[in-house]
Amino acid sequence: MNILGFHTLTGCDTMSALNGISKKTAWVKYIAEHDTLAGVGRDGDAVAVSKFMCVLLSGPPTKH
Repeated sequence: MNILGFHTLTGCDTMSALNGISKKTAWVKYIAEHDTLAGVGRDGDAVAVSKFMCVLLSGPPTKH
């Protein structure tokens, strides 16, 4: 699991939070699909960030 990538993308000291997506909602989706951030922080993997953003913006949180 990439907790640092999650924290950075969903709001931290250097980036504001995503509009309309709470940290709690993002966490529920992250737990359901945590592999989407697997490559963040290594070799500039922007594809992983794109996948996670698609998960976040894809409607109501997934129950797990």
